[in-house]
Amino acid sequence: MALELDRNLSDAYSAMGVVHWLYTWDLPGAERNFDRAIELNPNDPQSRMVRATFLATIPEDHAAAAADMDMARALDPLSMQIRINEGWLLYWSRQYDRAMAHARKTIELDENCVQAHGMLGLAAIAAGVPDQAVAALEVAGPRFGDPLSVS
Repeated sequence: MALELDRNLSDAYSAMGVVHWLYTWDLPGAERNFDRAIELNPNDPQSRMVRATFLATIPEDHAAAAADMDMARALDPLSMQIRINEGWLLYWSRQYDRAMAHARKTIELDENCVQAHGMLGLAAIAAGVPDQAVAALEVAGPRFGDPLSVS
């Protein structure tokens, strides 16, 4: 394991955080690893984005999640993955109108972004706008459920 060779690899701590979060459901372990990754490299946009996503979904600390996501975006303003996750944070915090506006802006940047169309569709369902939801989800298509389909 990488951490046995070097205890200062922030990426390894971030990866371990994901393993603890998504595979073993050790949420305190996940948070410790994410925090350590950020402590070692506070300017890593990916670690900030992943920790923000974790904070928004499991402990539901939307304020801390938003702060991390803002930092991630500031560090890598062109990252489409950060942009997508930023939209999901709006969705998970039940800011559906803002999530829809964010998805539309993302689609302006990349009209083929499957995740943005899917996000728009789900936010439109939650906002009670079924016609927009159907249209967006038809564009997203079956690839929307694929976690690797950023665009």
